[in-house]
Amino acid sequence: MNKENFRAILLVAIVFVLSACTTTQQAMPNVEKEGALPTLVETVIADDVQPAFTYTPIILPSKTQSQPTVTVSVTAALELETLTVTSFPTQAAFCAGDKVHLDIPDRDEDEDAPEEGWCGETSIQTAMEYYGKFVSQQAINLAGKPKQPDLWEDDIPLSLDALGVDYTAWDEANIDLNAFIYWLGEQLQAGYPIVLGVKIYPDETGLENDHFVLAVGCDTDGIIINTNNAGEGQVYVTIKELTENFEDSYSLVNNKNYHFGVAIHGLR
Repeated sequence: MNKENFRAILLVAIVFVLSACTTTQQAMPNVEKEGALPTLVETVIADDVQPAFTYTPIILPSKTQSQPTVTVSVTAALELETLTVTSFPTQAAFCAGDKVHLDIPDRDEDEDAPEEGWCGETSIQTAMEYYGKFVSQQAINLAGKPKQPDLWEDDIPLSLDALGVDYTAWDEANIDLNAFIYWLGEQLQAGYPIVLGVKIYPDETGLENDHFVLAVGCDTDGIIINTNNAGEGQVYVTIKELTENFEDSYSLVNNKNYHFGVAIHGLR
């Protein structure tokens, strides 16, 4: 078989696999197809014998938990005219199903909060009130026994434990942003608000996160958060915005690939 025929067969095989994926919740418009297939095919043709190569579609994390791959294996030399195409497995969509919007209004930090702010305290306060218990922001702060004026990531679980809150925390050792976003959708769909660490000052690299918000809803394209910032209130943030980092954004991106999220399940 000549190279031109092999190129044609290979293109048909790859397109067939990718086209089959349109029947799943992998929204194909998110796959960056233009220019990708010819480049990969040229790699195979130029090398004559290429045992295998892997094509990883670029898919926004709003649709998948992790990046799928399409592996195309050439089982022998070109003369055998045989190749095997393996498609990627179906992935669950982010926040699939009905839109989630928990009945938790935004709230500003207390007027007597320190200059550093009580954004974490405010997030905990509104989450606890959602489950029927009011606790002042000052009491929440004291329960965490922080070494600084406000609660940081390590202080929040201590405060929650002292206040009798049932919660699930994201494993901070897991730096997979796509998996973290998928986890946010799972928790919100289960009806749990999430104390979420975000980056709003990208130039300040000393802290992984410099603000806490309360995630209270989601759909397939983004999440709804209580900003705890006076004048901003409750806002919708797209997945694209969460995965970028620019001034005055609510981003999950930081220079240490550290993700903080605590889903509040109720009161003990």
